[in-house]
This record gives sequence, structure tokens and C-alpha cells, in this order.
Amino acid sequence: QMPTTPEPVNYARATALPGVIVLAACAVLVCVLVVVGIVNWIRGRRGRVVVLGGGDDVEMSVVDTQDTDVVDMQEGLQSPTLTDTPPTTPHQSPVYPASAGWGRSPAASHIDSTAACGRGLQWMRTHSALATQWAATGSVWLFVLGLGELVWVCVLWDLVGVLLGTALLTWLIWTAWFVSCPPNLFRWIFYNKTRHTRSLTQWFYTLYLKQIQKKLIGWGRHRNVDRERQRKRTRRLIVLYVGMAVLALTMLILCGAFAGLCITGHPITMSTRFTRLFSSSGCSGDAPCHVYLTLATNTSSSMIVNFQTSQQHEAHSEPTVYYSTQPHFPDPSKPLPDNALSAYESNLIGRSHKLGFLYDSEGVTRYVNWAQLDGLSPNTTYYFIAGHGSDVKYYSKEKSFRTVPDTLGGFTFAAGGDSGYSSESRKMLETVAKQDVSFLLIGGDIGYTNGLPTCYRRWDDWLDMVQSALQVPAEDPSTTPNRVIPLAVAPGNHELNFYNKVPHYSALFPQGNNANSNDNNGNNNDNPEDRPTYNALLLGNRSIILSLDSDNVARLAPQVEWMESTFEAYPDRTHRFAFYHHPLYPSNRGYDTGNAPTLRDHWAAPFSKYNLTIGFENHDHTYKRTKPLRNNKEDPTGTVFIGDGNLGLELRNVVEDRWYLEVAKSTYHVAIVETHEPGDLTATAINEKGDTVDA
Repeated sequence: QMPTTPEPVNYARATALPGVIVLAACAVLVCVLVVVGIVNWIRGRRGRVVVLGGGDDVEMSVVDTQDTDVVDMQEGLQSPTLTDTPPTTPHQSPVYPASAGWGRSPAASHIDSTAACGRGLQWMRTHSALATQWAATGSVWLFVLGLGELVWVCVLWDLVGVLLGTALLTWLIWTAWFVSCPPNLFRWIFYNKTRHTRSLTQWFYTLYLKQIQKKLIGWGRHRNVDRERQRKRTRRLIVLYVGMAVLALTMLILCGAFAGLCITGHPITMSTRFTRLFSSSGCSGDAPCHVYLTLATNTSSSMIVNFQTSQQHEAHSEPTVYYSTQPHFPDPSKPLPDNALSAYESNLIGRSHKLGFLYDSEGVTRYVNWAQLDGLSPNTTYYFIAGHGSDVKYYSKEKSFRTVPDTLGGFTFAAGGDSGYSSESRKMLETVAKQDVSFLLIGGDIGYTNGLPTCYRRWDDWLDMVQSALQVPAEDPSTTPNRVIPLAVAPGNHELNFYNKVPHYSALFPQGNNANSNDNNGNNNDNPEDRPTYNALLLGNRSIILSLDSDNVARLAPQVEWMESTFEAYPDRTHRFAFYHHPLYPSNRGYDTGNAPTLRDHWAAPFSKYNLTIGFENHDHTYKRTKPLRNNKEDPTGTVFIGDGNLGLELRNVVEDRWYLEVAKSTYHVAIVETHEPGDLTATAINEKGDTVDA
């Protein structure tokens, strides 16, 4: 019985809280400004205007029978300071500051809000320019963050999200125009002495802001307005409303075009729901797709068979694996005979999980199926087919796998990370297959889907690459099928999304004792997405491998407790390995940057206490081998850390003068570990050509 996880991973805790906070703050800001605008409109009819940051309210009255298109932006910014002596102009009655005690002119007919805002800005420039600038900049960034959060959410949802995104984005841009009116913050930020900027700002102000100001705050409301000026206002309002309609249509097109956005890395690709309509699905037809293996806890007596099926699965029975110790139909060029199912000695009905999210909205039905075969014999080759129903057309071609020997040594495995999907990645997997290894460890950054459920096509491509490249060719294909090399994986940062979730990762890779459970104690859960992201594998009778989560989804403290209890439960397993993504001792990134200091604080002590043999690290896209280390110091009996992960990505430079580095190179690599019966082991790093990089 494996030790229990102190606290099973609960993805429900990963919410959009940061985005909600940003949007709530943005909404509060907008509401304040809307209230100010309404108050200005109401009080403007009575002769008083509220100016944000302008100190006391200003009371004034203006008579303008010549020009109702009042002071423009520059004139408003340069308005004279209020004084106790009321100034006069040919077309303007006295302007009275409320604090001076002047009464309101009986001839007043409307309020010059531009002059009020201009005087408010003059006061702000004189008394609180710095604070106002901070407020303006903060408002802009708050708006940008809220907009970015909405875009991030909207592009990931279905058509309802597209329509919602259109409404929200249109409202936000309208809000931006409205925000720029009462405090003049946007006009102040974008105003400078360059002719180009002034022209652009004046055009924007004249075409849009002025109309909103007139409409919402009551600028230019007069009883005596000639028809020409009324027609001018009407034309501008038409331009405003047409502009808003064009804006809404543009937002609809953009939201629709970018709905279901997928951006992958290594290589960088981008697709949307629209573009994926013109490409075929990676899993179609009657037979299963993506048939691959993952390791169960006891690698000598168990194996997990994984395969995916499309819509035909719904019309048939449970997923089933047929297997035996003798090959029956090895030739992949020949179809299975009708009686193929009865030829196998054993069969096991597995479990299924329907992948949701965008699959249904894009017309794609996809099931991940798995069956854990137990009671197998050590160091034995098994032959199997996988599918569902009773018709052989729904089954895969025959494949084989080999269990790990139940001995101290005599088996070989490979360890690497940061795979991606490229020609170099394929070469690295083919090189691994040529080493005749028992299994491959991949320490994160597998398909570089960036945690986006919309990137399921990249998972299709990566699994297709694994299915074709990571298999040992048969000596005689007519008598024995190719042998599939099993996988064990750990999550990396490129499996993780913004909300600390790893969509599809846990469902695609059941391993350890979590194939039919959601924790390391065998507790069942129907949702495999809730599986823990760390577990243990037992090799032979003296070795153990820990698959750890380097603070991506699972927190470090519970893993330390679980790690200690696991090592104490198997004291006789003297060959102890761990693989994970972020390195404790990086060869490219800084020693005191990123996750490295936190990982050393949590893991260095238990690694040293329980005599970890090798730690397989990744993430830096370089190769390194450290000196033996114990408690962050050199020690001949300490742990050696190997890797830093590059199964076919772009090469990065190494920092060679680190105190803990024995070897550091910029090269593709995978570590090949060989165990020997007396208890010795050797680790050799090779590149995509099979040449030795380090030994």
C-alpha cells in the first residue's frame, strides 16, 4: 500500500480570482465616473459642475448666442484661473466662483462645462499634478488589465462567450471614451506639444468625445440654436452611432475569429475554432487512435494501456484490452480476422472518460480509455489489441510490451524532458527506442500546449509522434509486432495554464496507482482530471522512482510529507530516483531565480536524508551533471543531478562557472541508465545521433 497524499489535488480551487478582482475594480471606477457624469448633467442645468480633483465646486453662468461649440481641448486646458473679480468677454457673462459669494446671473442659459473642467485641470496641475497623474495611469492600466482578462476568457469559450465578449468589449471601449470626459484624464495623458499627436487627439476629441460630452453631460444645450448648427450636431451624432455600430461589428468579428484560440510552443503555432474547421481531426474512423502505455506502480507486474476513440464508442460497450504472451496477428498490413478476439488468453474491461470543453462545440467527440493490466509476469513480453465492442474493426493492430525484471538489476531506462513537437524531437525518440529501454521518463513540457484545452490537436500530433517513433522495431515483422515503450511523466510549466490547471494532462497520462483513482490511496473518482500530479513507481526489487510536481499544480510541502513517508515505506530500495521539471541546480537560469531557491528549501533536505541516487531535472534546455551534493554542499556520497531537459528544442547557453556543476553543455540529450545485478548502475547521456555526450 503506497502512502497517502496528505491533501488530494482539488482543481476547483483554481478560479479566475485575479481577473475577477481586476474587473471588479475597473467596474467600480467606471461607476464612479458615470455617477460624476450624471451629477454633472443634473447640476449643470442648475449652474454647478463637479470636477474630479478640482477642489470646491464651481458655480458659473454663461450666455453664448454666437457659438455653442464651446472651448476646445487646448483652450480648456489653458483657461485662466478663477479670481474674486469676475472677468467679462463680448459674448460671455461673468463667471462667478462659488467661494467668492457671487450670485448667479439671471441671464444664464447653460453651463460651460469645458471651462469648468479646464479650470479643474488647472487646479490639479497646480496643487496635485503628481497624484492625478498616478490616478490617470492607474485607471489606464486597470482598464487594460480588465480588457486583457476578458479577451483571455472570451477566446476560450463557445459562441455564447463570443457574443458576451462582443458586448463587454464594446461596453469597455465606450466606457473608455466616457472616462475621458469628466476628469479629462485621457486627454491629459495623450496631450503634448507635437503636432501629430495634437492633430490625432483633436480629431478623436471632435469626432467622438465631444458628442458624448454633449449627450451625457449637457454641453451645448441651448434654447436658441440655428438650424445649421442643429444639422451639424445631428451629423456628428450619426457619425457617433454609426461608429459605435461599426465598433460592435468589429468586436463581434474579432471575438468570432479568435474564439477557441490555441497557441503552442516549439514550434510556435496558432489555430482557432475557425481554422480548425479546415483540418482533419487527429482521431477519426472506426479503430482507436493514440495507443500508448504508461507505468503502473509495480512495473514488474502491471501495465496501463491507453487509447482514444471517437464517436463510434458511444454505440458500443466498454473499452476492452485483449492480451496474451504469444503473438497472434503481428503483421500490421493485414486486417484482423473476424475471430481475432477469441484468440487471446485474457481480456480486461477498462474505463473511459469523455473529454469535454471545446470538443463538443467543435463537433469532436473524444474518449480517453485506459485499462490497468495486473498480475503480469516480470520480464515478460505481452501482445495485445485494444478497442471496444465485439467487432474487430473497432480494435487496434496488435502491439507488444515488456514488463520490468523483478531483480536488482538487468534493466535499462531513459530520462529526459522538454520534448515539443519537431523533427529533432522525433529523432530523439527514435534514438531512445534504439537503446532497447524498458521505459522513458519525461519530466514536463511535453507537448507545449500551454495549458490550453483548445490545443488538443497538438496533443494529437504529439501522441501520433510517440506512437510511431517510440517503439522498438521487431526483428521479423511477420512473426512479432513492434514493442511499445511505456511512458512516465511529470508536469511542467507548459502544461499549466493561468488558473493553475493542466487540462487533459492527468486524463491522458494515468500512472502509478492513480489510474482508477484521484489520490494515492486508491480512492475512486469518476473525473481523471483530478488525479494527483505526483506518484511513485517501483522498479525490480531494489529501485524506486518518484514523479514529482515542481510547484506547478501541487504545492511542495504536502509532497515533502508524502516523499518522506514513501521512502520510509520502502527502506530496502537503495536505488532511489526522482524526476521533475524545474531544476534545483540550473545550468542556464540563475541560481537564485525562479523556482530553484524554493525547491532547494523544500527538497534538498529530504533528498539528502534519504540518499537520493539521481535527480533528473529539466526546464533549462541544456545538459548538465552536478557534483555529488548533500544539503547544498559537495559530498562524495551525495545526490547527482542530471539533465536540464532538451529532447529536441532550441539550444541555450550554459553557465559553466557554477560551483556545483561538473559538466555543462549546450546539446540535445537523453540520459540512459543501466542497472546491473551486483547493484551498480551507470548513466550515460546521448544526443539525437546516439553519440555519447557525457558518461
